Amino acid sequence: MVFLPQYRKMRQAFSLVEVVMALGLISFVLVGLLGLMSVGLGGIRNASDESSSVMIAKKLVAEIGQNSLDDILVSTFSDRWFDAEGQEVPATDPFVVYRATASAELNPGPPENLGKIVVSVQHHAGVEPPRIWVSYVAGN
Repeated sequence: MVFLPQYRKMRQAFSLVEVVMALGLISFVLVGLLGLMSVGLGGIRNASDESSSVMIAKKLVAEIGQNSLDDILVSTFSDRWFDAEGQEVPATDPFVVYRATASAELNPGPPENLGKIVVSVQHHAGVEPPRIWVSYVAGN
């Protein structure tokens, strides 16, 4: 006569195969999540770079646009350096992240008496192409 209760007591634990399969499934899911995490962090970095670049470009265009068109066209613009938050810093600062350049020219086509300001903001490491903004200033 076979006693079933003894047999049931032996089957209450997980087998080694079940544990290995569960660990394999969990590791497969975690690897996928870690892959998505790197994509998300890259998106956050790009958004931060874009936001800082826009802030820097707006600052430069506002400073340049305060002058008359004649003064803007004869001005020379030097490179300017900015940190990660978009604050201007000296070129030798260890926290330099962005290099911004500006140029101005008379708009070649109609309407006349319109100046074109071109601002280029590039990551200091040069890992990506520069972001370029164009703004127009009307003459008096």
